[in-house]
Amino acid sequence: MDKTSADMDKISAEMTAPIVGDGFVIGYVPEIHKLGKEHPFEATTFELELLAEHWAEQVGSIEYMWEYFQQSGSEEIRLQPYAWERLGKIADVLGKDRVNQVLERTIKWCFRTSGCEAPRTGGPSEPEDKVLYTERGRSAVFHPSRAGLRPMVRNAEFVGEGWCWQTAEDYKSGKVVEHFGFATAQEALQAAQKEEYAFFYDVEQELEGLQNEQAMSSDDDPQPESQ
Repeated sequence: MDKTSADMDKISAEMTAPIVGDGFVIGYVPEIHKLGKEHPFEATTFELELLAEHWAEQVGSIEYMWEYFQQSGSEEIRLQPYAWERLGKIADVLGKDRVNQVLERTIKWCFRTSGCEAPRTGGPSEPEDKVLYTERGRSAVFHPSRAGLRPMVRNAEFVGEGWCWQTAEDYKSGKVVEHFGFATAQEALQAAQKEEYAFFYDVEQELEGLQNEQAMSSDDDPQPESQ
């Protein structure tokens, strides 16, 4: 007999429930157990696709960790089936084909710095061993062989030989890498430098606007009368 939606919700709740003991809790996940209450809400197609992208990233990230490190944790074994359940509910509205397209699009570019670098040989340093930085240090340029990058699961189009760049903060914390596949380090550095110029130009324009507003405000202040 086919299971109803209520049956599936019950099974999911049992699978993702934390283990509570005398003075300890294992597997408590805020996204599920604190913020997982459902609300009646009329979402647009665009909003549902954004939600699908979020849960697709969760699935890809967790399954990548399982494959790369060959280990898991109490949070991941609950969040992964929960993410698939949410994707299933979105598919009930958008259709399976559309959600599968979101999964393919999202996971295709999802690979991360692993947090540990690839093993070095004792020989001379290779160009791929270097990490280059833009002029003001906002972004890092690196090669996958140095950063220990691995493709996400189901990512057949990963280009392992290309140079990459991302913000220095994201590089150090192992965030998703979006800018990759550059033929040379110089090409990647030029792209990163262009983004840095644009970023600081916008910052300087904003600061200049604030300074002008403050100056105009000071001019408008009433001046004390001379005695």
